Amino acid sequence: MKQGWFVRRFAVLCLAVLLLSGCAAAEPKEETVLLPYSEQQMLMLVLSARQETEQLYTNEIWKVTLGSGESYKTRYLRELRNFFLELCALNGMAEERGIRLDTEEKKQLSAAAQIFYESSVRGQEALSGLKPEETENMFYQYALALKLKESMLGDRKTEISESEARVVRLEELQAESKEAAEQLRTKAGNGEELKLLAKNNPARQVRLRVLVRGELPKDAEDALFALEDGAVSEVLSLEGRYSFFRCISSYDEEATAAHRAELQAERLRTVVKEAYEDYITAHRIEMNASRWQSVERAADQDYSGENFFSAVRGGFAHEGT
Repeated sequence: MKQGWFVRRFAVLCLAVLLLSGCAAAEPKEETVLLPYSEQQMLMLVLSARQETEQLYTNEIWKVTLGSGESYKTRYLRELRNFFLELCALNGMAEERGIRLDTEEKKQLSAAAQIFYESSVRGQEALSGLKPEETENMFYQYALALKLKESMLGDRKTEISESEARVVRLEELQAESKEAAEQLRTKAGNGEELKLLAKNNPARQVRLRVLVRGELPKDAEDALFALEDGAVSEVLSLEGRYSFFRCISSYDEEATAAHRAELQAERLRTVVKEAYEDYITAHRIEMNASRWQSVERAADQDYSGENFFSAVRGGFAHEGT
């Protein structure tokens, strides 16, 4: 197994399974809030998260050592511990902002929690002490955090314009010198195909470029984003090479939509993180250390139920979840 690959994927995995990633503590803190989750409630989520991890990477993942010398398992459990602190904070933030689950949402979540309890909690030895109402409560907690995050999508700080997200597709022809590039550019302007212009000359390379803003120096970026379909750019000097571009598509609609969603998610994470840090500046959230140690000791137990996070999202018929 390639250690570096697992290290790179670690943050992606935690983001997919959990709710926030990389929220740092802030000081000073004023009000103390005790983490309201029982050992069994936390274990339910830990076992579900562990199961999803093993489905993605097999149980060999737990043998991986990260570059810092820390085991993947140790880092992963610490991220899960942080998740519960963050979940508690997000629910506190929702309360302060007057965001609540309405009657219909609670009804949907209650039904989903009951199904989950019967199929994925009852009969699991590791979760034998978990009560139906505790399962339902965790469904409410996670769903409310999702609803808070969704409400933040309306914040102007999270808006991403079409212009910011626009993706263009181009062909780039690299030449052996500026003079050669200028000559080839003239021929391309007369309609000759770039691949034909590069044929039989290994010093010339044609490649497809899918370009988004922020990848090139601003002057080059502005010139290329101003091209219309079929237009040929001036010769540009980029990273010590000379090249010019033909615009294939000045607006790739599908790629732009996907890129906009990525930028929106990144911007939203920033907004949520900033709000989270403001909250924990005024609220110290404390976890019972012995309770969490019990969860860590039980984290290797067998679990064959459904994924908790997917079950909540499936039962929370709400836009944006």
